[in-house]
Amino acid sequence: MRRRYRRIIAGLALSLVVLLIACRPGGGNTDTPTSAAISSPRAITTPIPTAAGWPQGSPPVVPLSTPRSTPSASPSASPSALTEPVTLAEALDNLEAQDSYVMHLDAAGFAGAEALLPGSGDTFQITLRRSGDDRNVRVLDADGNRIIQLWRVDGQEVADFGTGPIAAAPDTPIIGRLLPLLDLDTRFLRTLSGDEADYTITGTETVDGTPATVEEATYEVSGASRALLTAGDTAAVDSTMWVATEGRYLLRLDLTFTPTDGTPTAGGRQATAHVEVTDIGTAPPITAPAP
Repeated sequence: MRRRYRRIIAGLALSLVVLLIACRPGGGNTDTPTSAAISSPRAITTPIPTAAGWPQGSPPVVPLSTPRSTPSASPSASPSALTEPVTLAEALDNLEAQDSYVMHLDAAGFAGAEALLPGSGDTFQITLRRSGDDRNVRVLDADGNRIIQLWRVDGQEVADFGTGPIAAAPDTPIIGRLLPLLDLDTRFLRTLSGDEADYTITGTETVDGTPATVEEATYEVSGASRALLTAGDTAAVDSTMWVATEGRYLLRLDLTFTPTDGTPTAGGRQATAHVEVTDIGTAPPITAPAP
């Protein structure tokens, strides 16, 4: 009886061994791997995929559920440019069409400034705030001291030389000739824009987050009809302006004036004007003090 059980147990053990061998990878191949095959790593013969921007052997990690693809070229850092240049006068017209903005002007070397702005010398700063039809202008000298402040609110004009607000009108002595500064964007800069200026697109940039087209031109202006230049003098103007690619309005402007006849600038030196436009569409409402 014991021999019979031993035969049965031995038969079951043998059957189990055969079953395990049949289920292993490689089917019934019972060859035992050598120690060399176990200790040596298997060489990888499939090439590692590469593409532009991938170091050899270091492809980017991609989730298993996402198919690998070649990365596209990174977008250009420069915004698209206008297809046709605009003139400074056109850029100013388009700026005036905006609801509100702040314009900063830094001017240096203008010989005619002292006659228009007593105490300013030939260097001054002007800040214009515009909201709808209302305007406010502050004029500072080279040291940042206020020369005058002007308002036009609801059609009423007010001026303050630092002694308190007073009502202003075009025929008011001294103040009357300063009121055109309230139209810095539409009068002063327009007189320096150059009627025959031929602008050329030279590139693209971003100005305070706004995509802009850069344009350049060289032209001539005459002091007989141009603000702050001595009458009868002429100057060559090198102009570089930044125009919003969408909207085509002025964002930034650099003007350099070089005397060509007489002395339109102080001591015959070059004069410069730098303009920055900010807060486009977001400038707050303007209120004027009671005179």
